[in-house]
Amino acid sequence: MFYDPIEDDPELHSTIDQARRDAEEIANARGLESQRGTCHLLWSEQERLLKERHNIVWFSRAAMNPGTCFD
Repeated sequence: MFYDPIEDDPELHSTIDQARRDAEEIANARGLESQRGTCHLLWSEQERLLKERHNIVWFSRAAMNPGTCFD
């Protein structure tokens, strides 16, 4: 399974992790925290937050693994 290598950058790790937690809060606020397919919302929100807040281009597992079905 491929993932965006910027996740291994020690300088960006906490920023990427915070965006993940913020995306989870967004999903929770929408009542979607444990529904099927929520990973796509989480990744979309994480990608948006990283771009808007930090001008970081991050690629989700789905983007890094085309043809793989995520649920």
